[in-house]
Amino acid sequence: MKSQNGTRMRTASAVGVCLAMLFISYGARAQETRETVTVNDVDRTYLLRLPGGYDHEQKYPVVILLHGMNQETDDMERLTRFDDLADKDGIIAVYPSALHGRWNVGVRPPAPQRTMMPMGRGGRHGGGGFPGGGGYPGGGQSGGQGRGEEQRGPAPADEIAFLNQMLDQMATQFSVDTARIYVTGLSWGGFMAMKVGCAMADRIAAIAPVGAARPKTMVCLPTRPVSVVMINGTSDPVVPYGGGTEHNLQLPNRLRGRQCEGMGQDQSLRGEANPDQVAGS
Repeated sequence: MKSQNGTRMRTASAVGVCLAMLFISYGARAQETRETVTVNDVDRTYLLRLPGGYDHEQKYPVVILLHGMNQETDDMERLTRFDDLADKDGIIAVYPSALHGRWNVGVRPPAPQRTMMPMGRGGRHGGGGFPGGGGYPGGGQSGGQGRGEEQRGPAPADEIAFLNQMLDQMATQFSVDTARIYVTGLSWGGFMAMKVGCAMADRIAAIAPVGAARPKTMVCLPTRPVSVVMINGTSDPVVPYGGGTEHNLQLPNRLRGRQCEGMGQDQSLRGEANPDQVAGS
C-alpha cells in the first residue's frame, strides 16, 4: 500500500510540474491576435502581437508598422522581422491593414492646367485625393472630383479614424503605455506615417518613415512638435533623395507626379505650417 501511495504521489507531482511548465511556457511565448474595428460601417483589421513574457500589470510601448502598397500585414511582419526586436525589448507590435492594399494618405496631386470641355462632364484628371480621393486629414472629403468620379465607388477610407479607434480598443484590452506610441512605415506606408504624425500628434510620440518623403501638398498642422526619424536612400529611383517628382511608373496616371520635399531640408513636423511647403493653407 505504501508503495502504491508513493507511486501515486510521485505521478501526481510529475503531472503538476508538467502543467506548471506548460502554463509558464504559454505565458513566456509571444501571443498574436487579429483584431477588428468598424469605421464608417466598414470592418478594418489589424494584427497585434504581444511580446514574450507579456505581463498585464506592466505598461508596454507600442510600435505601429504600416505596410507598403499592395502588401498586407504578414508581408510587413516578414520583411521587417520586427517581432524579434519586440520580444527582446518588450514592445507591442501592431500591423494595421489598408483597404485594398493602399493607404489613403489624403494628399492631392498637383492641379492640372484647365482645358476647355463640355459642361457637365468630370475632368480627365479631376480625381481628388492621393491615393483614392479624400481631403486631408480625414481622407473622407470630396477633394473636388468630377461629377462622374463622385459616383464611381465608395468613399475613401478614413485612415485616421481607423487608427484612432484601433488605439482606443487596444487601450481597453491590453496594457499600453499611451505616452510611448510610435509609428513607422515602408514606402507607401511611410507616406501614411507622415500623415499620422501630422494628424495624430496628440497620441503619437514619434514617427519613422522609410523610403518616403512629405509631399508638398500634404497639409501638416500637428497640435505639438513630433519627433521624426527619416530613412531614405540616396539612390532611391522612386522617391528622389533630393526631392522632386516621384518616379513610380507602375502607378495609375492620376497618381503620378507627386511632388516631394528634399531629404536635405528640415523635415520635422512642426507646430506651424510653412506656406511655401503647404498647399491650400
